[in-house]
Amino acid sequence: MITREVNSKDENLKVELFSFMDLVDINENKEVLIKRILEEIPKNKEIGFAGYDTKESLKLFLDWMIDKSEDLDNITEFKIEELVEKIQKVINKISKKIEKRKLNLFVFPSFNNFIHEKLGGVSGFCEWENEITLIINPNSNWKENFDFSFGHELAHSLSKFYKNEKSLGSWLIFEGIAEHFQKNEITGKKSAIVESITKEKAMEIFEEIKPHLNEETEELHRELFYGTGRYPLWAGYSIGYYLLEKYLKSHNLDVLDIIFKSSKEINV
Repeated sequence: MITREVNSKDENLKVELFSFMDLVDINENKEVLIKRILEEIPKNKEIGFAGYDTKESLKLFLDWMIDKSEDLDNITEFKIEELVEKIQKVINKISKKIEKRKLNLFVFPSFNNFIHEKLGGVSGFCEWENEITLIINPNSNWKENFDFSFGHELAHSLSKFYKNEKSLGSWLIFEGIAEHFQKNEITGKKSAIVESITKEKAMEIFEEIKPHLNEETEELHRELFYGTGRYPLWAGYSIGYYLLEKYLKSHNLDVLDIIFKSSKEINV
């Protein structure tokens, strides 16, 4: 594990980086790699083991994420300096626009086909406020897609409401905020997940799911965001983006005006 403290130029935003990418080069198979990660991961009293309550839960995640042990035989060199540079460029863009804070960032290797083929080799999630987990395939063009994923998860990590408000409507709002944040503040572009379906199709699906917006339904959430059922892959992200686009325009607001708000304060 390699640790770094990455600071914005004004030192208003600090990122405590825990990267496990270095362990790929020194291990022969997936099982040994997972064992080394579990041995080296620090426990934080607030966020556990990279957002997981136990090492066993983290182990299950790592087993799915690392996926194909045969890919450990031919690894593209991963340079920690390039990762630090990417992080610093992103946080410099927003550090003056938010209150002073420190984030924990965990970066794990992955050879999962879905992440490589559908997400350009980099993905992420946020389990706690001020905590981000990123997943990177070193054999991919991860540097081209890093800002989209990091920017999206950065928006989630800034919110104290994101992990506590779990209705379908809340998910759509928070994902819409994250996609506007990464576009407006970080990349200047819509992400591939937003453009996966047209605005017209997104609004058509939204009308269909309206009766369920106040429900905490995991099955429908998976169908909307991960394409496990009747809806296209990533549909929920696209719906959230266009709902927030309309809301921001009609209220003459910027995404930074609402990023710290509860979804209950945002009537889309």
